[in-house]
Amino acid sequence: MKTMKLLLLLLITSLTLSCNNDDDSSPVDNSFYDSWSLIKVNGGFAGTSEEFDPGTIVWQFNENGTVTVTNNNTDEAANDYFESGNYSFQFMVTESTTFGCETSLIVNDNDLGCFKMENNTITLDETYIDGYVITLSRH
Repeated sequence: MKTMKLLLLLLITSLTLSCNNDDDSSPVDNSFYDSWSLIKVNGGFAGTSEEFDPGTIVWQFNENGTVTVTNNNTDEAANDYFESGNYSFQFMVTESTTFGCETSLIVNDNDLGCFKMENNTITLDETYIDGYVITLSRH
C-alpha cells in the first residue's frame, strides 16, 4: 500500500512539474508598446514609394490591443493607410514559415503582412502577395 501511495505521489508531482503556463504567447516584448512614426510605404503592383517625415503619422500601440493613429499627412494621394483614430490590433502567429513569416500584424481586420521588429524599426512586409512594405520608426 505504501508503494502504491508513493507511486501516486510521484506521478502527481511529475505531472505538476511538467506543466507550464503558455498564456504569454505575444511575439513582442514591452518595448513594442510605444509611439512609432510611419516613415515609408513602398512596393505594391504599381511600385508605390511614399516617404513621410518622422512625427507626421504616429501609431501608438497600447497594451489593451488598440493602436491610436495620429495622421497629419496633407497629401491626399499618398498611401498612408489609416486616418486619425483608434483601431484594434492583434498578432497572428502561424505554424508555417511560408515566405519566412511566422507572425503577421492585423490592424482593423487588415493583415498588414509579416511583422519584424528590430531595434527601433518595425517592418510590415506583404510583398509575398505583391503588397507593400511598411516601415515604422520609434518616435
